[in-house]
Amino acid sequence: MVNLAQKNVITPFGSTLTPDTKVKLSGQKPEVIYPEWTPYPTDLNQVKAVDYIVNGFVRNGIQLFAGATGVGKSTAMVPIATSVTGFGLQNSPLQTNRPRKVIYLTEDPEQVERILYAMKRSGNTRLNDPAFKEWFLLLESKRLPPEEFARRIDEYALDYGVTQQTESGIIVNSPLIVADTYSSNFSLDNENDNAQGAECIAKIKEPAMRHRMPIWIVAHTAKAMSRADFESLSARGAGSLEADVNGTGYLFIDEKLDKRVLRLKKYRFEPTIKEVAIETESYREVVFDEVGDSQEVWCRYGIPVKSSEEERYAKAEQVKQERVMKRISEIEEKILKVLLKHPKGISKSELCDQIDVKKSDCIGSINQLIDLGEIVEIDGFSKVGRKMKVLCHLGTSRANEGEF
Repeated sequence: MVNLAQKNVITPFGSTLTPDTKVKLSGQKPEVIYPEWTPYPTDLNQVKAVDYIVNGFVRNGIQLFAGATGVGKSTAMVPIATSVTGFGLQNSPLQTNRPRKVIYLTEDPEQVERILYAMKRSGNTRLNDPAFKEWFLLLESKRLPPEEFARRIDEYALDYGVTQQTESGIIVNSPLIVADTYSSNFSLDNENDNAQGAECIAKIKEPAMRHRMPIWIVAHTAKAMSRADFESLSARGAGSLEADVNGTGYLFIDEKLDKRVLRLKKYRFEPTIKEVAIETESYREVVFDEVGDSQEVWCRYGIPVKSSEEERYAKAEQVKQERVMKRISEIEEKILKVLLKHPKGISKSELCDQIDVKKSDCIGSINQLIDLGEIVEIDGFSKVGRKMKVLCHLGTSRANEGEF
């Protein structure tokens, strides 16, 4: 047996084993000794509390959040990430009782800066605290091999962990790393390869679990999504990415309500918050560029608000009924206008021919107006003198003559 302090040894994943790991050597080629299964301290006397990162919503572990291009992933994720620091939106349903520092890795730091500015301008006084910059570290992302990303997890866990005094003693809260986006933070030969995707998650999961350090990965979906597509949603790239993370959530547009929704899909616990709607607040700022010319810059951020699938379906049904009633009202209004132009009455068929709607909708509205007493059906004559039923508006002289 040879100690690693004497010789570096490469694991099957390509990373160097830690100094206290021992391996067997056979000639010049190291024989890999895989890690042993670790016994779990089972306690059947009580249920363990969920290790929440966001109370009732996201637990500790590797979480994948995905959404279509342009759906507003960053404008939604930045405010949610700030809630983890304890400096988030005061009225948001997403809060934490274990504040931790956030390391936000983004391909567009200026966009994140604008989002934070919009949050501050909206009256979120928590961002005025100078300490916020120490709790929310904004870094420009670099495409790194998974093993290097894993090494930095070890490094940042030690450098940015914070202690918290509780009734039971002092606990350590490891920082949250947000990788926005997957493709801009991980260097893979082929992100659609399942083996590479699985290996990437395996490499970062080991140090993350060791430090109880949450990792959020923001990714693109394979296509634009709507509410109807939710069950078939998937992130772009290897399917193993979703299979190997601890949880998934998807940002999509509920087209029936024209509303953005962030909903959890995969979770290994029972969250009390399964989804939030994302409302948007925007600000327009007039600024000056380096040569002194003015320009308009829009700053916007997402506001998480309470939501549930049941409420959305009920609201969608309400909106549908309101639209139906509005359309019926519009048809009825057209019917009444036509009848006022024909004081001697007009047949149902002639009336429907003058209204640009389906005949079945026209007949339904006519019957509704008859039941309401707005119009009447009386005896009349066709243009060739044949007896027939005609419709009259109650406001016409013939209807008031009582010929019905």
